[in-house]
Amino acid sequence: MKTKLLFLLPLSLFCLPLSGLCANQPVVRAGYAPQPTDNTTLFTGDISDATGQVLGSIDNSGNIIDAATGNSIGKVNQNGKVFDAEGHPLGTVPAGQKNSAFALAQKAQKDGAPPTNFSENSAGDFAGQVRKDDGTVVGNIDPTGAITDTALGQYIGRVQANGQVFADDDTGIGSVDLGDQMAAYQMAKRGPVQP
Repeated sequence: MKTKLLFLLPLSLFCLPLSGLCANQPVVRAGYAPQPTDNTTLFTGDISDATGQVLGSIDNSGNIIDAATGNSIGKVNQNGKVFDAEGHPLGTVPAGQKNSAFALAQKAQKDGAPPTNFSENSAGDFAGQVRKDDGTVVGNIDPTGAITDTALGQYIGRVQANGQVFADDDTGIGSVDLGDQMAAYQMAKRGPVQP
């Protein structure tokens, strides 16, 4: 009976330098980096009006700053929830919609926080981005019904789930068909009918 001799050589001698399969070779993995849990950087930056004048900014911590006073007028968190300076919830905006977040905080600064019975989902089917037929986003309706104009970066009114539309001064201006975002946006943009 023959005996076989088996010589064990270090595994590294069999590995090619570029293979990356051996234990002593570094493994390079492609491009996924988990997002931080408090990522408010989607909202970070200056808020400008249509003329380019800076109205305010949002810092990396989500603080919403009014440029005129230099004071914090609210905060936005990583989920898009907007709060006034006292921590009252004002509504929710889509990720990256910093102008809408600023508009909600600015409106609350002028008018005070919404009443406590102001529901996070009072807009019903109206909530979402308002788009033209070509897909261009012209405005946003947040779940609380606040309507903001994207070009102006300003609050222009609100809509209730039943289709009632109100101007930015809370004057009732009419009603629209359920879920017709564009009609609600256009009605709020026109504002109250002048006598």
